[in-house]
Amino acid sequence: MDPELERALDVARDAAAEAGRRLFHCWRRGVTGEEKGVLDLVTAADRESERLLRSRLLEAFPADRFLGEEDGEVAGAAAGTAARLWAVDPLDGTVNFFHGHPFFCVSVALLIAGTPVVAVLEAPALGWTWTAVRGGGARRNGMPVHVSETRTLDHALVATGWAAASHTRPEPFLAALPALFRRTQGVRRCGSAALDLALTADGTYDAYYEMALHPWDVAAGILLVREAGGRVSDYGGAEADCSGRAVVASNGLLHEALLAILRDTPVVPAV
Repeated sequence: MDPELERALDVARDAAAEAGRRLFHCWRRGVTGEEKGVLDLVTAADRESERLLRSRLLEAFPADRFLGEEDGEVAGAAAGTAARLWAVDPLDGTVNFFHGHPFFCVSVALLIAGTPVVAVLEAPALGWTWTAVRGGGARRNGMPVHVSETRTLDHALVATGWAAASHTRPEPFLAALPALFRRTQGVRRCGSAALDLALTADGTYDAYYEMALHPWDVAAGILLVREAGGRVSDYGGAEADCSGRAVVASNGLLHEALLAILRDTPVVPAV
C-alpha cells in the first residue's frame, strides 16, 4: 500500500471513529432538528461532527482541501491549489438519526484529482466500519468484503433512495419501482446513500441506484463498491463520477439488466 494513502486511511479511520462515538452518544437522546429545506434536516450533532472531522483531517494534512455537507469547502492552512480533497458527510441519514433509527453513518473520502482513493464509513449504531484504499480492496471491521454473486434480478435485493428533490418531482424517483417490484426479491429504501453503497460493496444488497445526490454522499461508497469488485456507473452506463448526479452500483453481473430499467429515467438535479 502507498504509505501516504495508508497514513490518510489511518487518520480518516480515527477521525471517523471519534465522530461516530459522539454521534452515538447523542443518538436517541432527543436531539433537536432544524430544516435546511424540505425533507432535509440538520442537527447540532451534524455540525459538531463536521467540525471535528475538519479539524482532525486538516491538522494532519494542511495542504489538503475539505468539502463538508454543512459548511461547504474549506482550504487547509497550506492548501493553495491542492488536488487532494476530503469529501465528508458528517452524518449521512440525519432523518434516521433524528427519529432514533440506526441507519446513519459518518462518511469520509479522500479524492485526488476527483477520484476517490481512500474511504471510511463509520456506522456506530450498527457497529460496522467499512474501509477501502485504491488497489487494496474493501473491508468491513477489518475483514475483506466482496460484492454478491447474484446473477439475475429475480434473485436480487435492490436498494434505492429518494433525495430531497423527490419532494417536488417524485415521479422520476418512483419510475423504476413497478418493474423492480415485479422482477426482484425486494426493494429497500433505508435513508442513507453512503450506507446503501457500503451494503452493496459487502454483498448485503446486490445493487443500488439513486440520483440528485452530492459528492459527500457517494464518494466513499463508490470506492468501496469498486474495491469490492463491483461496478458503478450513471443511469446511461458511463462510469460514474463523484458528483452524485446519478449513481448505479451493482455486483457487475446485474448491471446491464438494471440499466435497461433505468436508462430512460429523467435525472433530477440535486437541491
